[in-house]
Amino acid sequence: MHERETVPRKRQIRFWHVGLVILGLLAIAFGVLRIAARAKVQQRLAAIRAAGYPTTFAELDDWYTIPTYVDNAADYITRALGLLHVPKGEEAEGIPLFHSRTELPARTVPLDEQTQAKLAPLLEANREALELLHAAASVPDCRYPVDLRLGNGAWTAHLTPLRDATRLLILEAALSAARNDSESATGAVVSGYGLARSLLKEPVTISQLVRMSCGNLTSQALERVVNRVELSDAQLVRIEEALLASYDPNAIARGLVGERCFMLSNFRDPRATGVNGPPGVVWQVFNALGLLDRGLIRYLDHTSAAIEVAQGEPHRRQKAIAQVESQRETGSKLTSIFDSLAPAFGRIVILDLHHLARLQVTRTALAVQRYRLAHGELPQRLDDLMPAFLEIVPADPFDGQPLRFQKLAPGFIVYSVGSDGTDDAGQERQPMKSGQPEAPYDITFIIER
Repeated sequence: MHERETVPRKRQIRFWHVGLVILGLLAIAFGVLRIAARAKVQQRLAAIRAAGYPTTFAELDDWYTIPTYVDNAADYITRALGLLHVPKGEEAEGIPLFHSRTELPARTVPLDEQTQAKLAPLLEANREALELLHAAASVPDCRYPVDLRLGNGAWTAHLTPLRDATRLLILEAALSAARNDSESATGAVVSGYGLARSLLKEPVTISQLVRMSCGNLTSQALERVVNRVELSDAQLVRIEEALLASYDPNAIARGLVGERCFMLSNFRDPRATGVNGPPGVVWQVFNALGLLDRGLIRYLDHTSAAIEVAQGEPHRRQKAIAQVESQRETGSKLTSIFDSLAPAFGRIVILDLHHLARLQVTRTALAVQRYRLAHGELPQRLDDLMPAFLEIVPADPFDGQPLRFQKLAPGFIVYSVGSDGTDDAGQERQPMKSGQPEAPYDITFIIER
């Protein structure tokens, strides 16, 4: 009886021995894989630093610089933002851009006396702030006093008041045009572009999106101004110079560089950044299995590819970023769980292309207007603007072809084909109707006079 019990017991012991050996081999394999993944992460981080880019918040803060001993536009702007009087509640009633049910009239429609009466005291209450914003517009360098070493909590405080300041400048331009004060209207538009330009070097994606929004609003304000009041050649040149200073096709890449630092911090300690991701226990398990490093490798490769696209020729970016985004559909499902933490790079790049197109279309339209002032008639084609009014006809950021031009009766349109790549004959974007798809449109600047 004793001998019969010994045989199964020996088999059981051998089974556990084999099991322990297998577990040991698996542990070694996981360890090797984790070490290899960690080494690949370090290689990628070293390559990023070798290219001159930051990988930590401290490095990002040092990377966001302006020349030493130069005037800083942020000194004027931050003082102005502290003085802003923003209408709210009943005070905002009837004030365009600050009241949800009140809009500026169409570009060719005069500003009614009731709206003018609302705007005058608001702008007067903000006179000191507006004067500081005008002073800032002539200062080329800007670095806001934010400590990016603090991470997520460091960089948003000035963005909301910047939007409000832009709205006030737009209203100042509209009221000045209504009063036929072309010089004040010009100054307000130049300052609007200057305010947007102040964010050009800020290496944060949301800052770059705010910059685009403020710039686009200013272009819409300018379209209203040139349709309501005659600007001199000197005034048009001033605005052109502001547009040129605002055009930086590499700005969005800086935002993505900052985004990469943010996500690197999130991978190191998701609780520190406050971003919603997998639960802490899941995060720890992924880290123990080496999957966190593999997910980080995937993210770094994806982001580096997006940054490279954002530094390429604008008209090649839309197709290139679509290819980068399609890579999210490939690879391990376990590591792709972290893809949801990354921003939609494709959407960001397309928004930037829209902004670049609007700047180029606007600048070209001003060159057409300058030609008309000089010659008493419109050019037959945009090539006629060279070299006196344009060194070269700008390329459409969406298809690489020269921007389009059409004469109207009266006036003209300069336009880009937009993200659909289709020439819609200068069709202006229309307000969306609930439940209906958006109609095709081009990115336009229209003067109807």
